[in-house]
Amino acid sequence: MSLKVAYLSARGPDDLLYWSGTAHYIGKSLSDQGLQVSHLGPFTAPLPRLYLLKHRFYSEVRGKNYMAEYDRLRARLLGRLTGAAIERVGADVALGFTPDLLAYAKTKVPLAVWTDCTFPAMKDFYPYYTNLCRETLRDGFALEKEMFDRCRICFFACEWAARSAREHYHLAPEKSHLVPFGANIECRRTLEDIKVLIEQRQTKPCRLLFIGRIWQRKGGDIALAVAEKLNASGLPTELTLVGSGPPDGRPLPPYVKSLGFVSKTTPEGRRQLDELLARSHFLIVPSRAEAYGIVFCEASSFGVPSLATNVGGIPTVIRNGLNGWTFPLEASADEYCAFILKMMEKPETYRQLALSSFGEYESRLNWRVAGARVKQLLEQAL
Repeated sequence: MSLKVAYLSARGPDDLLYWSGTAHYIGKSLSDQGLQVSHLGPFTAPLPRLYLLKHRFYSEVRGKNYMAEYDRLRARLLGRLTGAAIERVGADVALGFTPDLLAYAKTKVPLAVWTDCTFPAMKDFYPYYTNLCRETLRDGFALEKEMFDRCRICFFACEWAARSAREHYHLAPEKSHLVPFGANIECRRTLEDIKVLIEQRQTKPCRLLFIGRIWQRKGGDIALAVAEKLNASGLPTELTLVGSGPPDGRPLPPYVKSLGFVSKTTPEGRRQLDELLARSHFLIVPSRAEAYGIVFCEASSFGVPSLATNVGGIPTVIRNGLNGWTFPLEASADEYCAFILKMMEKPETYRQLALSSFGEYESRLNWRVAGARVKQLLEQAL
């Protein structure tokens, strides 16, 4: 008899825009493994006007940031809703990914969490986690500690998040398990398909792809500088920008093409993204802050090496020399250029890196592997 899993999500299970589709694929990965998954949600927190008033007060009077998702009163009220929903479906375990839905859930059903970050790790790391008011600081730690204390088992997508939970909440090692997220796309490509894609990538021009909706945090300016320097060095290079562009609206050089937002939720958008990834030599997203980076998994599924920074959860996704390379946060555009030039000057070296990128996707960066591992660990824990 397969386990009955109550899967908690703030929005519906088919919303591919929510959390870049990760919420959808978590549920799907469990269903694909034969678990009986009941999708619970969306959940709407009572007293929405109260949180809006708090936000205005802290912003306009105190000059601070307030985050309603960590408000303990809100979480307690949500806990009544989530607890009742869990009890109704008669689940063996309830799994979610946010503390507001799990921490105070009024249920005796064992709880589990699968996340890529913690509150203390995010504090002062992402821009909107800075200058937090005292209430959010207090509630953020308290709420997350309650969640981790209550959870029977905890899954972390990256070592960065797992380490933070151990250090800040003294999470027992036996409760903590590293299970990376997969690529949020459907992939039926085989190794032979990838070999064909790699052969179709000519050594000139070098094609770089940047995907990110938040230009500054995702390091779009660095990607632009890398393309400029590569062209200046004599290597013809094209850079395609997806999701965002320079905020000052400056004219872009002819070797840069900005496509704006491309939705993976439409057949046309998905087809366009697939074509861009398939033809690119490198995905370059030098994020200044990143909890995980699903896009690197997606690039690996096309045999495309990723170039990024050694921050947050990225080193779990990108393993140097296997599916790309991570650089120090303070690395200059010249350091990225040196790596790219070395790869482009040695086609066989690039080919091996591209092939091993797909190998990383096949072995650990897909939802089939992730779902199977979570299923195994849940069965052992329960």
